[in-house]
Amino acid sequence: MRFAHYDENGKIVGFYDPDLHQDMPAPIVEISDADWQGHLDGSAPKVVDLNTYKVVDAPEKTAAELLAEREAAARAECRRRIYAAVDQQTQLNIATARAVVDQNDPVADDLVAGASALANWVASMRTAWPALAANAEADIAADSSWPPCPEAVTALVQTY
Repeated sequence: MRFAHYDENGKIVGFYDPDLHQDMPAPIVEISDADWQGHLDGSAPKVVDLNTYKVVDAPEKTAAELLAEREAAARAECRRRIYAAVDQQTQLNIATARAVVDQNDPVADDLVAGASALANWVASMRTAWPALAANAEADIAADSSWPPCPEAVTALVQTY
């Protein structure tokens, strides 16, 4: 037998074994080994019913909860992909160089073109994630789901 510590919403936030833990935070409720294992492996997630203080099956997630999770995942994947291509410091360096460059200097053409391509690509990435999140069939992790990073950006990043 184990004990489950839960929050004010009945969500289980930790488990305790009296053979291993002398101090256990309140509130706790006794949980069977089978319920504990089902919660851990995700096969039968559990919560504490705050009316009966019994461990019960977690309710199915609502469509809004599933969409919120998918939006968070898509937003995080967007950010990860942008920073994998052009880290935050390099983006700052490019923006600073772009701001101070003489627009009439022919040497600056690559910088201006690359910085514009970077800005457009980041904007297209930020436009892509909400549509990916809304489409439950879309594979957020697939490269083909995202706008490709332009060669001008890759070339520019190599100089910064």
